[in-house]
Amino acid sequence: PLPPANVRLLSTGHSDRLSASWGAAAGGRDSYRLTLHHLGLGTVAAATSLGRDTHNYTFTGLTPGYEYSLAASAMAGSYQAVAPNISGWTPPSVPKNLSAVPEGNNTMLVSWGGVSGQQDDCQLWLRDPGNSTLSWRHTLTRGQRQHLLQGLIPGRNYSVSLSCVAGPYWSSTKPLAVAMEPNPVEDVQCLPESRSLYLNWTRSTGDVQAYEVVTERLFDGSPTSKYVMSIPTNEASLEGLGPNSTYQIVVSTVGMNTVRSRAVTLVCNTTPEALPPPLRADIFQVEASSTVVISSDLFSEENGQIEYYGVIATTNDSLLRPTQEIMSSTWYDHYYGTEDSYLAVLIPNPFHPRPRSSPQTWRIPVGTEECGQSRAMCNGKLKANEQYRFSIAAFTKYDAVAPAVTFTMFSAAGSGADTTPFSMPIIAGIIVGFLLTLTAIFALVCWKQLRTKRAKNSSLSQEMVTYSIRNVHRPIPVQSFKQYYEMKTASANHTFFQEFEELKEVGKEQPKGDAELPANTSKNRYPHVLPYDHSRVKLSKLGDDLHSDYINASFMPGYASQQEFIATQGPLKKTIEDFWRLVWEQNVCNIIMLTVCMENGQVLCDHYWPSESAPVSYGQVRVHLLTQSSSEEWTTREFKLWHEGLQAERYVSHLHYTAWPDHGIPESTTSIMTFRELVREHMQSTKDAGPTLVHCRQGSGPVG
Repeated sequence: PLPPANVRLLSTGHSDRLSASWGAAAGGRDSYRLTLHHLGLGTVAAATSLGRDTHNYTFTGLTPGYEYSLAASAMAGSYQAVAPNISGWTPPSVPKNLSAVPEGNNTMLVSWGGVSGQQDDCQLWLRDPGNSTLSWRHTLTRGQRQHLLQGLIPGRNYSVSLSCVAGPYWSSTKPLAVAMEPNPVEDVQCLPESRSLYLNWTRSTGDVQAYEVVTERLFDGSPTSKYVMSIPTNEASLEGLGPNSTYQIVVSTVGMNTVRSRAVTLVCNTTPEALPPPLRADIFQVEASSTVVISSDLFSEENGQIEYYGVIATTNDSLLRPTQEIMSSTWYDHYYGTEDSYLAVLIPNPFHPRPRSSPQTWRIPVGTEECGQSRAMCNGKLKANEQYRFSIAAFTKYDAVAPAVTFTMFSAAGSGADTTPFSMPIIAGIIVGFLLTLTAIFALVCWKQLRTKRAKNSSLSQEMVTYSIRNVHRPIPVQSFKQYYEMKTASANHTFFQEFEELKEVGKEQPKGDAELPANTSKNRYPHVLPYDHSRVKLSKLGDDLHSDYINASFMPGYASQQEFIATQGPLKKTIEDFWRLVWEQNVCNIIMLTVCMENGQVLCDHYWPSESAPVSYGQVRVHLLTQSSSEEWTTREFKLWHEGLQAERYVSHLHYTAWPDHGIPESTTSIMTFRELVREHMQSTKDAGPTLVHCRQGSGPVG
C-alpha cells in the first residue's frame, strides 16, 4: 500500500493531549497503525490500529511539556507503508490554586500549588489594568511555590498571572485581580470652633481618589446623627455643628480602585458659643488726662469669662454707642486719616485669674504711646483741640471678624476734664487764655492772607499748590519736582501720609447695587468689600438664573490696558465654580495668589485647585495639576484646563506668594520685588491673553 498522506500531530490546547490527522492514500489498504514515541524518555508512549476509513485520532494521558514523535503506517495484508515521522509538543501545565494576598498597603504575597510535567521556564506577571503598557515579570526557579511583590502603589488595582513555556507553547493561568488598600491618613488634627470643626491631615501616598469624613454627634456616648462627606483634599471644614457638643469623626482614604483604607477615628468637642457679656451699667468714670476707669462689675460674666477689655475713643459727638465696624479702625486711621472713632486700647482681663486679690477698678490712660507711623493697634496721642468721648468694650471672644463684644455708651462730652469747682484765679486764667487765643487766631488769619498774596507772585509756589483729592491735582513741572518732593517728605513724610489717607474716601459714592442684592450677598466674603457696578466683572448667565452673572471681582487698569488686571476675593466654597468660570471666560493665563489658605486655625481662602495630579472638575471646567515647584516664599503651579461643554483646553500659571501675613506686610522688600519680576515675566510671555487675575483674602489689601 501507499503510506498515509499529509500526516499532522497538533496540540488540542490540553496539556495531556495531542491530535493526529492524515489523508487517505491512493489504492487499497486494510487499516492504519499509529505509534507515538516519547522523545524525552525514548519510549513508546502509545500505539493503536485504526480502520481503513479513519483519518484522525487523539492521544490522551500524555505528559505535559514534552515532545512526541508519531509514526503513521498503512497496512495491506502482510505489507506496511510508513509515512515520515512527525513530531509535536504537549503544552506545559500551569500551577494550580493561584492566590494573591495583600500584606500591608504596598506588598503582595503570591502563592501557588505544584506543577506537573515539564516546563522550560515559568514566569510571574504583574499588570496594571489601567495601563496596558505597564507590566512586570519575574522568572521563577524550579520548585518555587511563592513570591513576595513589594513597592506596589496603595489604592491601585493589579492583576497577577503565572505563565510557563515548553517548546513552542505557552500556558497561562487566568489573571487574578488584586486591589491594594490605600494608606490610612496620618496626623489628623482637629481645630474646634463653636459651630464648626476644621480638620487637616497628612496626605496619603499612592492613588487617592478622595477622603471620606464621617461625622457623628455623640449624646451620652451614643451616636445621634451622621453626616458623610467626600472631599478631594487633605482638609475639611465641618460647618453647621452644635456648640459645646461632642463629635466622633472617622476619616478614611478612598483609593482610585474605590477601596477604603483602615479608618482613623478621633473625638472632637466644639467650643461653647461665645455670647457677648451682659451690660450691668452704662456709667463709668473718666478722670482728668483722659484716663478711663474700668470697674470689675461693669459687665456680667454669666455668658462666660471676659477675656479682654477695650477702650474706644471718638470725636463724633453724635455717636451714642460704638459699632463692630469701629473695631477695625486704628489710631493711625484716626490721627492721619478720616476715621473719627477707633479702638485705642485692648488689654487682657485684669480682674482674672485671681479676682479676690485683683483690683476692683483698673485705670487706663488714653493717648500715652508714641506710635510713629504704625498702622497696628496703638494707644497714640490724641489730636489737639479735639473733644474726645470714650466707650468701654468687653469681649468674651476677641475675633477680628466676629467678636463677642458688648459696648457701653460713650461717655458724656467733657468727661475727660476735671470736674472739681474752678477757683477764681483759674477762671481768670481761662479768660486771659481765651483772649490770647483770639489774638493768635486773628494774627494767623492775617499771616495766611499775606502769604497767599505772596504766593501768587511766585511761579514755583504756584506750581506746587495742591488741591483736595476730590478736585484736580495740577501737574508738577520737572524743574520743580525736587523741591516738591522735599516739601512732601518734611516732618517724617507727614504730607505724603495725609494725601494718601484722603484716597480712602475716593469713589465711595459709586453704586454697588448688584453686589448688595440679597441673592448675591452670600457670594461676598466680607460685606464691606464689594465691587462697583461699573467695573465689576460679569459672568455669562446660567439658564434663567438672573444673578448667576455675579462674582466679587473687578477690572483694574494697568499700563497696557484699562482691564489689564482682575482683582477678586479668595474664593468661598460656594463660589469656586464661579471662580474657574471667570478664569475661562476672561481667558486668564496667570493667577496671582497673595494669601495662604489658613493662618492660625482660620480659613482665609478656600482651597480651589487640585492637590494631586488627578483632575478635578469645577462645574464645566476640569482642572489638572501638571507641575508644582515650591521655594521658601512662593510656589508656582501649572494647570491644564479642559472645558467639558466647549471641548477645548487651555494652560494657566498659578503664582502663589506665601510670605504675606494676613494682618501685615512681607518682612522683606527684596522678596516681594523678586516675586513681582516673576509675575511680570509670566505676563510678558502671555501678553496676548486676557487679564491677569490677582487675589488675596479680601481682594482689597495685598491685591492693591
